[in-house]
Amino acid sequence: MANDKVASLLSPNAIVSDVYDLPMVVQQESGYKTIAVKQLSSADELGAADRCRGNAIRLATELAKAALAAVDGLPVQFGDGSVDMAWEKLGQRGRQLVLTALNRNTTMDDGDIESFLQSKRTVA
Repeated sequence: MANDKVASLLSPNAIVSDVYDLPMVVQQESGYKTIAVKQLSSADELGAADRCRGNAIRLATELAKAALAAVDGLPVQFGDGSVDMAWEKLGQRGRQLVLTALNRNTTMDDGDIESFLQSKRTVA
């Protein structure tokens, strides 16, 4: 079993998650102590776009829900409705933390962006 876990971590399709300890106020409101926020695949992003049904404001929420991988170590997913239940139970402050974590995890710092832009080469 342990070898299977290691193998899954090394596979190209492995899901990378960051685990966060929720602040005490959110723990008291939600009953949860930790959340895991995963990196999104392109399929996750497309699924979020489909679920928002053309509502651009809802897209951020759907992306954050797609990134919520676990609460208190228990996986959550769309198929069984557990992500929606966890999302509601997290409350407004907890949901904002998921959005903040996703934003922080997907935003590059100014130095990396500038380095990327400076690497531009024009070819004929």
